[in-house]
Amino acid sequence: MSPSREDRINETLFYNLEGTLTESATRGRPAHIDRFHVRDAALALLEELGFEEVSTAQIAAAVGISRSSLARFYPTKQQIVWEGLDDISWRLSAQLEQLPRQGSVSARLKAAIEAALTLPESELGVLRTRLRLVRDNPGLQVKRAYGRDPLARVVGAFIAATSRTAYTEGELSCLAALVATAVDTALIEWSGSDETQPVRHVDDCLGFILPIL
Repeated sequence: MSPSREDRINETLFYNLEGTLTESATRGRPAHIDRFHVRDAALALLEELGFEEVSTAQIAAAVGISRSSLARFYPTKQQIVWEGLDDISWRLSAQLEQLPRQGSVSARLKAAIEAALTLPESELGVLRTRLRLVRDNPGLQVKRAYGRDPLARVVGAFIAATSRTAYTEGELSCLAALVATAVDTALIEWSGSDETQPVRHVDDCLGFILPIL
């Protein structure tokens, strides 16, 4: 008889996350919870068993903490995936603030995006996992629609502040969405490739968009 869904989850929790992760489960609430430890364990579980197949209660059990403790870091499963992707927009905002004011809007934006996406090796695997989860679960892409994409907001604000062209609000929204979508598409493509850094994929996609700015 094939194992049930619950048996598969329990087996994965035992073999992949048993030991240091579950030790605190028998001793009450741990004195200290490592956010990165929680993130890595949760992402591994979501990727192996499927985003829709795993509950927050199962993630908390895997890490050996309570659901309330997990909620302090990640109120929802979606936030576990989105957190790192939102970080990209924050890094882009910081890079844009540091750029010299010389040069075209497109060149400065391209340089800032490249810098924001040049990540330390330790974070590349985590980003790949998050991107693959987004790729394989359309429901995770909803947050990035209807103008709620933080990357598009950063790009739009930069274009509005630096471009000599007087774009209408609608034109500005479209341009920002195009750039953000190009970056998202490139990152998804990179997540399934063997290349170490995502910059080449991003440059290829932006090459079609940035010349119009």
